[in-house]
Amino acid sequence: MSSSETIRTALGRTIKALTLKPALGRDTGISKTTIRDGLTCDVQEGRWKFSVDMPPAVGGNGSAPTPGVYGRAALGSCLAIGYMMQAALLNVPITKLEVVVQADFDDGVLL
Repeated sequence: MSSSETIRTALGRTIKALTLKPALGRDTGISKTTIRDGLTCDVQEGRWKFSVDMPPAVGGNGSAPTPGVYGRAALGSCLAIGYMMQAALLNVPITKLEVVVQADFDDGVLL
């Protein structure tokens, strides 16, 4: 079974289940963030663990991506996954998909 077929089958089951019992789609996500060293944070949600930091220019250690990197990654990956899910449901073949997220920001506001 191709990945598109696998996605379509899984989505079909999930759509049917959520149509019959919408409460199955509701949940609460809980992340725990702990400052470890200066501005370095350890984040855990369920079995996932990752670090966040700031660059040395603002007092961080530069040991991990910044919150902005994760924010842009979250938006880009959410869009890419959504596009692929819809393509699978509509049986639209996609061999490559790339989402670019560009965000303008002003670090002066942070300080």
